[in-house]
Amino acid sequence: MSGFYDYYDVAVVGAGHAGIEASLACARMGLKTLVITQTIESIGRMSCNPSIGGIAKGNIVREIDALGGEMAKLTDKSLIQFRLLNSSRGPAVQAPRAQADKIVYSQLARKVLESAPNLSTLMDTVVDILTVASTTPLPPHSDSGAEKGTIPGESRCAGITEAAQSGMRQKVTGIVTERGRIIPVRAVVLTTGTFLGGRIFIGEYDAPCGRLGETAAFGLTLSLRHLGFTTGRLKTGTPPRILKSTIDFTKLETQPGDETVIPFSFDDPEVSRPLVPCHIVYTNEATHKIIRDNIGRSPLYSGKIHGIGPRYCPSIEDKVMRFAERERHQIFVEPEGLETEEMYLNGLSSSLPECVQDAFMRTMPGFEHAVPSRPGYAVEYDYVEPTQLFPSLETKRVAGLFDAGQINGTSGYEEAAGQGLVAGINAGYYARAHKSLCGPLCSASAEMGSSPSSTEPGRFYPHAVFTPSEEKQFTEISAEETASLNAAEESAQKAAGHTAFRTIPEWKPLVLGRDEAYIGVLIDDLVTLGTKEPYRMFTARAEYRLKLRYDTADRRLVKYGFEAGLKTQAQLDTMNAKYAAEDEILALLLKKPDMENPGYPEAEWNEAKIDFKYKYYIEKQDKRVDKMHRMENTRIPDNFDYGAVVSLSAESRTKLEKIRPLTLGQAGRISGIRVSDIMLLMVYLR
Repeated sequence: MSGFYDYYDVAVVGAGHAGIEASLACARMGLKTLVITQTIESIGRMSCNPSIGGIAKGNIVREIDALGGEMAKLTDKSLIQFRLLNSSRGPAVQAPRAQADKIVYSQLARKVLESAPNLSTLMDTVVDILTVASTTPLPPHSDSGAEKGTIPGESRCAGITEAAQSGMRQKVTGIVTERGRIIPVRAVVLTTGTFLGGRIFIGEYDAPCGRLGETAAFGLTLSLRHLGFTTGRLKTGTPPRILKSTIDFTKLETQPGDETVIPFSFDDPEVSRPLVPCHIVYTNEATHKIIRDNIGRSPLYSGKIHGIGPRYCPSIEDKVMRFAERERHQIFVEPEGLETEEMYLNGLSSSLPECVQDAFMRTMPGFEHAVPSRPGYAVEYDYVEPTQLFPSLETKRVAGLFDAGQINGTSGYEEAAGQGLVAGINAGYYARAHKSLCGPLCSASAEMGSSPSSTEPGRFYPHAVFTPSEEKQFTEISAEETASLNAAEESAQKAAGHTAFRTIPEWKPLVLGRDEAYIGVLIDDLVTLGTKEPYRMFTARAEYRLKLRYDTADRRLVKYGFEAGLKTQAQLDTMNAKYAAEDEILALLLKKPDMENPGYPEAEWNEAKIDFKYKYYIEKQDKRVDKMHRMENTRIPDNFDYGAVVSLSAESRTKLEKIRPLTLGQAGRISGIRVSDIMLLMVYLR
């Protein structure tokens, strides 16, 4: 039987921003790729704010483009406003940000996926991952590095499946969908977003959804636990959407975009798109009083939500309660697209009841008669504690299984897409090595005895909470399907002259350094430190940030995209020629700093001048970072006063005072502590 009852080199689960990059990377590397999504119409949907980029995030989008990803191109084709943030400051802290037409963005993303060679889409839900015990022992520290009891919504499992209990590293052999499809695969990339065990909350209302009106995915979290993974729960939220025609914009501040649009993609010479303004409004004491009077109805405060939310994107009720001294909070009013009436209220995320949301919203100037089209809500979801991953984003327990995006504990489209691209490239490298070593995969058949989910009595159907008998039924079905698929695959490979069914192939992963990319900083933080709250990228997290400017991403990363097959020889040659000219200019400036442009293209001349300006600071930065690494064992006095450290972030001060690390190295390994804060401590400990 062919069609979807077929094998794939790589299966990508989820078609959000991480899934788009992962699936396109694998397909463009020449691998037979399947992307599975619960709703094909939702491919590339922006669940929250209709924007791409921002501080550090814009740099990540540029890095994705330099590696051969798609996000920058999709943004250039859908943006409706552009701003270069921090334009009055130095280039090292500048970052591009765009408002995107979220309808156009999603349509373009779907078109790119559906037209990509080697790539198929399937509308279904993955409920199980099938594995076999390999001949390789589990690597050291395969379990979560987080202390027991410290992960929100923590669930630890020693492993239930036969392969998980073997004491050996497991190896992916296939996946199973809710409708009963058994799909043999070489590698799997999980990009499940907020749908993995998702539940939304609006006041007293809650529902098993990953996004308003869209059902969550159940079964897969149980499968991951049975494979031996530790999981937790995180939370995020989104604000209400308001009909544009019901807002009085004369009472709002206008926030225009820049007249000059800098393309996100290095391959786009210019962007020609219709541009529109955003607006600004403020909450007031009347807004805050309504929120305070109804705070007990918020699931954040009533105890219904157990997951930890994003520290740097709190709900409006959190802001009102935590910062009681503030008389107002700024709200950005952003259009969701050119062909929709919906406006996004950035900064007004809420999970209070709809009637309360309506009431406090109408206290703001210009919103007296505003009509909501969708309410704000909170969403809680499962994630895999990320210290269980290698820097390649492959899981330590299961070879060929990669995680990317919110399943790793991050927030943000850009962070997800960056991980998706790295995971996709590495899944592609793994699948190539697997094909060479292990030979062909067999096509699944009806004889394998798959069990489609059903709500009929006695049948298995995945849902939010499993009873012991339901979990036992799931375990038995999984064991039968695993045995059937593994026997067929091993037989097919032996018939083709291959005897390495249980052997894990050797391959060289793409691992980006902290001095090469914000994506490298992001992944290193996750797999080394872990996270117990949604992780967001900031420039302060990167100790080498002077090297990570948005305009130099191509110099740093195009070579890796070329090696993976995602960049052409022509693109590599163009990049090399560009920087050869800039190096030539830099050599001239080192001899004569005040010289005029003798005739080089203006863009290359200006880039070289920036490099010349930063040369001394980069050298100084590198020396400081080197010294920080050498001071890792420096002891911190028991009575050290963190309050005396000027400029130490409030988040870091709170954690340091609570944990009281013994050394600088230990302080640097505390989740959420920034590298810039460690550098400050280093100065005070001299």
